Amino acid sequence: MLNKNLFIVCMNNGGSTMIHECLANCENAVAMPRSKLKPNSATSAEGHVNAGGFMPRPFEHDVGAVWTEKKHIFQNIENYNWPKIKEAWNSKWMLSLKWAERGRVLVEKSPPNVLRARMMEEQFEDPYFIVMVRNPYAIAEGMRRRWGRGIQRSARHWVESSREQIKNIENLNNVIWFRYEKLCSKPDYVKKMITNFIPELYDLSFDVSVSGTHAIDKHNSVPIKITNFNDRQIRNLSNRDIYAINTELDKAPDVLKYLGYSKM
Repeated sequence: MLNKNLFIVCMNNGGSTMIHECLANCENAVAMPRSKLKPNSATSAEGHVNAGGFMPRPFEHDVGAVWTEKKHIFQNIENYNWPKIKEAWNSKWMLSLKWAERGRVLVEKSPPNVLRARMMEEQFEDPYFIVMVRNPYAIAEGMRRRWGRGIQRSARHWVESSREQIKNIENLNNVIWFRYEKLCSKPDYVKKMITNFIPELYDLSFDVSVSGTHAIDKHNSVPIKITNFNDRQIRNLSNRDIYAINTELDKAPDVLKYLGYSKM
């Protein structure tokens, strides 16, 4: 059996580091390594970081963490050199001691995959996609805390990203999706979803600690167990913040309903 490509499709501040690290621990999974210069940087293992010059990256277009604001750039195939991207990614995957020509699951995650997943499906042979979404209030709080983005701007990014996620869920061939909240509350349920989807990941475990700059307490923090931080983050929001977020969510009741979220 040839190797499978597995792409994590999850917006920034949505828990993608958590799921990526757990998948990477599987015996048959091969993920891109973190930079030796930045071993605590989860982003250093992201696909777009390891394919510089061959694909658009948010900070190069002044949309760090808010890449939906220039979705036309990220969804334009003319801005991608896919042969070079594959070459760059393969060179990183092959660094793994678990690398093999067959029977492996090659894992990649980059937040802007949300915008280009359908393009990626055309570029790879029979790829697999895991879509994960998260509560908009927690996402907005995390974006402000980590990136300094405005609350309403962050909420708008959540809405635009979520609209794209719905398209991904409904149009990709090999796809499963779940909420961050489900992963935290019922990890065994999500584990079964994933192992049924890709049996090679039979030894998947969420009973691990994850470290990286995406961790809640501070940059480059110590490892933390998989935990739902939504309530803790939402407590950081003022009434004014919630009003600003709701201003954007009011425009997208269909998105909230589809993904199973509601306004505060």
